[in-house]
Amino acid sequence: MSDNQPAAPKSSNRALKIILIVVIALVVICIVVPCCIIALLTLMGPSIANIFSRVTSGLGTPMY
Repeated sequence: MSDNQPAAPKSSNRALKIILIVVIALVVICIVVPCCIIALLTLMGPSIANIFSRVTSGLGTPMY
């Protein structure tokens, strides 16, 4: 007895490849975007802190 199973249709192979490409692209995006944001915040951190310091000092002390 031999197992004569039909081969998978080419359309399903193509769909699998497309799904795999989309998943890989999403994984790459989920890795690259946070790294870029962290780098940007690291570089701009002191200037952002300076802006917040000026805003909070401009508000003054609360009156009770």
